[in-house]
Formats: sequence, C-alpha cells, structure tokens
Amino acid sequence: MVQHSNLAIAPLSLVPPVVLNLPSPEFPLAFTTQIHCWKTLELGRMNVQCPGCKAFHWIDERSHPSTTAIPKFESCCKKGDVILESLPDPPDILKRLLSTEDADSKHFRKHIREYNSALSFTSLKYSPDQRPAQLGSGIQCFQIHGELYHMQGPLN
Repeated sequence: MVQHSNLAIAPLSLVPPVVLNLPSPEFPLAFTTQIHCWKTLELGRMNVQCPGCKAFHWIDERSHPSTTAIPKFESCCKKGDVILESLPDPPDILKRLLSTEDADSKHFRKHIREYNSALSFTSLKYSPDQRPAQLGSGIQCFQIHGELYHMQGPLN
C-alpha cells in the first residue's frame, strides 16, 4: 500500500534559492561566513558623567534604582564612595614627547606601543617566607605585604 503525504509541492519559481557557502581558494575549507547574521549594536552616545568621579558612561549603565534624571553609577566609583587622588603630572620629558610636534616626539608617539612593550617586561624578586607554617608540605601560599617592586635588568 502506498501512503501519500500531505506536503504541497510549490512550483520552482516560488521556492527561495538556497545560498550555499561553498569553499573557495581564498578561504579555509571550514570557513562559513556569518556576516549576514550580524546586527549593529547602537548604544547611543557615552555622554553621561558620573556625579562622583566625572567618568563618562552610557545612560543604561546607571545603577538601579537611580533615574535617568539623576543617574548614579557603581562601576567607576561606587556611587561616590571611592575617591581617587589625581594622577601626578608626568615628567617633563614625557610631557614634551606627548605634546610637541618635533621629530623625536612624532617618532615616540608612532612607536609608543613598542616602547611600552619593551619597558613593561619586568621581573619580580621576593624573599620567601621562612615561618614554620609555610615550610611544611602542601600548597604554598604567596602573600604580598607592604610594597611590591618590579625590577628591570639582572636579578642579582
């Protein structure tokens, strides 16, 4: 006995075309683009200042139940509870390199990431804790008390 399905057959002109992401020589075999699925995320302007620290936020970052008329923010200064001191002025040489238009300054600004990477590679030196509780077996705990110094150059 032959069973018939209840599917309707549409004429070929009404069937939407199937878009295949066939591999091409310029893309890896497993690559399939999803760019057509991307949606633009429009957050508006970041133009609302925190009343506590003056950091800029999007209005939707405000903490609740604060209002759009009087917004308060927690991600920067915990609604004004954290007060940070102003940063000290940079040394004169750094100020000059960042603000003037001479050849040295332009070179410095062009290669600033390279200088930062080269100067940020530092080493940590510490004196191990000699208390008896720390000399036993098991997991050792690394604690920092007081000041921590990063040093450049040889470790001796």
